[in-house]
Amino acid sequence: MISYRGVTTEDQPIGAGWFVAENNDGGEVLNFLPVRRRMYGYARMQDNRSLNITRLGAAPDAAYLDDVTVVFFSKNPITGGQYVVGWYERARLYRASQMLNRPGHPWYTCETSAGDAHLLPLDQRTFAMPADGPGQTNAWHVMHYRSQKTFLAKFKRFQRDPAAYGKARVKKGNASGWMKDMEKRKAIEMAAMHAAELHFTKLGYKVRFVHRENLGWDMEAVMGTTSFRIEAKGTSLPLNCIDLTPNEYHHSSQHANYRICILERALEKNRARLHICVLDQANNCWRSDTGNKLAIRPITSARLELAQP
Repeated sequence: MISYRGVTTEDQPIGAGWFVAENNDGGEVLNFLPVRRRMYGYARMQDNRSLNITRLGAAPDAAYLDDVTVVFFSKNPITGGQYVVGWYERARLYRASQMLNRPGHPWYTCETSAGDAHLLPLDQRTFAMPADGPGQTNAWHVMHYRSQKTFLAKFKRFQRDPAAYGKARVKKGNASGWMKDMEKRKAIEMAAMHAAELHFTKLGYKVRFVHRENLGWDMEAVMGTTSFRIEAKGTSLPLNCIDLTPNEYHHSSQHANYRICILERALEKNRARLHICVLDQANNCWRSDTGNKLAIRPITSARLELAQP
């Protein structure tokens, strides 16, 4: 979700299991909604099991443990992989689920003050969980991870400055060959390319530019067995519409891993915003990770060629 403050038209839970898919709801949808200046977080335990807080140092008969850092992570439905979305500091973590007088979503497993809860904006959800880490479980005790020291050191660097994390891995000038033409249209295109490259590189992908190969997309992002075909688009205005060439339009519906990255206000340094869009064939639209929907309106084009005598 974007805000984790309840299901709305603009913010719906996606990328989760069967319950969320069928009900468009889940126990975690209010994890960052303050209630009387406190936050109450939930994560469903498989088979209604309790949390083994004894692993964290709690007494065997203790109902809760204080001063715990609880980190929330979620699958990214647009790019794949699991990434940190936020955390509670100085939290109280319970062995068993608790109940709160809150309509519809009474259960919670941890709590903290609203000032100690940190939800990351979408563009800062770039810290990946290790592939050999949490697996399918909804609760992961990091201290039992074989690479815990390395993982925690990286996480603490990320936690200090999420906005700066990963920037060092992006090579400046990776698309320098594109920057000779300084006309406005080219500058917008270049800004969109760089923003898309930065986004996927920070997520851990290796990005390769293929724009000169006329494939129907601008770049390819690969991480392990996961890959994406990425088309970058930019606009100097707020997001409203973008055009696809016939080649782009054809390929965008042929490949499930095709993503359209749209940079709005591309030339405004402090206002530019990247939207990562995935095709929703059932509703004949493209959905962005920021909650927007782009309707598809096919248009007809033509090529005029010199007639042969």
